[in-house]
Amino acid sequence: MKKVLSIAGSDCSGGAGIQADLKTFSALGVFGMSVITSVVAENTSRVIDLQNISPDMIGKQMDAVFEDIEVDAVKVGMLSTPECMRKAAEKLAQYHPSNIVIDPVMYAKNGCPLMEPSAVETLIGTILPLADVLTPNIPEAERISGIRINSAADMKDAAEKIHAMGCRAVIIKGGHAAGNALDVLFDGRKMRSYEKNRINTKNTHGTGCTFSSAIAALLARGNDLQTAVQGAKDYVTMAIEHSLAIGKGCGPTHHFYQLYQCRVAERGQYRMKTDYSLYLVTDRSCMSTKTLAEAVEQALTGGCTMVQLREKEISSLEFYKLALEIRKITDRYCTPLIINDRADIAIAAGAAGVHMGQGDIPAEAVRRMIGKDMLLGVSVHSVSEAKEAEEAGADYLGVGAMFSTKTKPDAEFVSVEELKRIRQAIRLPIVVIGGICKENAALFGSMGIDGLAVVSAVMAQPDIRQAAAELKALFCGPEQERNIGNLKRK
Repeated sequence: MKKVLSIAGSDCSGGAGIQADLKTFSALGVFGMSVITSVVAENTSRVIDLQNISPDMIGKQMDAVFEDIEVDAVKVGMLSTPECMRKAAEKLAQYHPSNIVIDPVMYAKNGCPLMEPSAVETLIGTILPLADVLTPNIPEAERISGIRINSAADMKDAAEKIHAMGCRAVIIKGGHAAGNALDVLFDGRKMRSYEKNRINTKNTHGTGCTFSSAIAALLARGNDLQTAVQGAKDYVTMAIEHSLAIGKGCGPTHHFYQLYQCRVAERGQYRMKTDYSLYLVTDRSCMSTKTLAEAVEQALTGGCTMVQLREKEISSLEFYKLALEIRKITDRYCTPLIINDRADIAIAAGAAGVHMGQGDIPAEAVRRMIGKDMLLGVSVHSVSEAKEAEEAGADYLGVGAMFSTKTKPDAEFVSVEELKRIRQAIRLPIVVIGGICKENAALFGSMGIDGLAVVSAVMAQPDIRQAAAELKALFCGPEQERNIGNLKRK
């Protein structure tokens, strides 16, 4: 497991600072450690007081971590005095860790100052040059750059000026601007923009801490900068969208929403809430990445909601090992892993379920094998097959091929009319498969279909994440989050 250190202040109300960082690290699958620089008496409404930890103690905390544990990334947050900054900089220079993400915290959510005015110059001269990534919000970027930011063009100008001060990359967060939530990244060579629809909520306590710590976690896990920033943007957007109305002021974000949605323990058993909207079927023969693990992770960051591992030409042992490898990734993203055809592999690997074709073991027999708590998908081509699968205990249906496909050139086709008849006759979730691509993805949403099963439309594309995001937007709509499935039977 990768290990990430947060050097930051403590928020006793749990929404920001060290507490937000450690929650983010846990949610994104890395081991979190902490060096506390200040103890802040704050809640969702106000900062009551703060007490800085002595520079000597900050240094000793850093020594304690670095002399014993390999650190894969560092997130630096609140450093309120020049003395704290100089000590942190001294120790970072001594241990020289990789992936240093610095969030130049100057103000609390309610505007209370968290950095002494005299410390800004020390920040610029001592801390900023250590940053692999600097993540100021607009007020912080204005203070550092001296540029008044009123537009996206101003954000880009400020990013260029801040980059020239010595950090390797800077991303200016647009949470304080009007309109969509636009962030601007400059790495010295190229300017990139990351934009999401703005979420109408006051509960954004700790979003800056969460964003920077998410970047650190994803860099530690081996993502490149662009992928880490996009993944962090997706993560913090999810956390804001499902934020918690805790306290009287600005409540915290929900760091663990995806995990809570994934599996809910009840009376010793698990129920799974399943979103079928973008169902990835793997095919190593057409993927654009070096490894299947890379392809699956990119697809998940792009919005794929289920993964079916399909392998026909490898041994059972190889299939089992591959399933374990892919399950590590799907578990991190709280996404169900489905095994194609092989109930034995699904059971052995602890997968969420198995998908069977018409020529395979009958669905009723598979249900007896896997029990009642695993998902069972069945491929069908007609109303009669769909009814049989439903009676046999299927949880969802794969209907197709809808269009010609290179993946299965001899596949049996299903007409749109027959698909409509199946939809009318069956209450189970339906996923369409076979030749699904950007040109036809939007066709099925209005028909009450629950998801698109995609292969080469994602796996074979040069930018897998972007391909997945575009398909999901076409099917779901740009603002609609489909969470169609049913609670798994107990």
